[in-house]
Amino acid sequence: MMYTMMQACRETNMTYQALKYYCNEGLVPNVKRDSNNRRFF
Repeated sequence: MMYTMMQACRETNMTYQALKYYCNEGLVPNVKRDSNNRRFF
């Protein structure tokens, strides 16, 4: 099952900004992007 950024934020009780920061720093593995460049986990 794949999650969008907002779904992952709800599941982990993290803010969108925090999760985006972690992704940009490379701390979250296996982040994929769809054709619209949205992150999926």
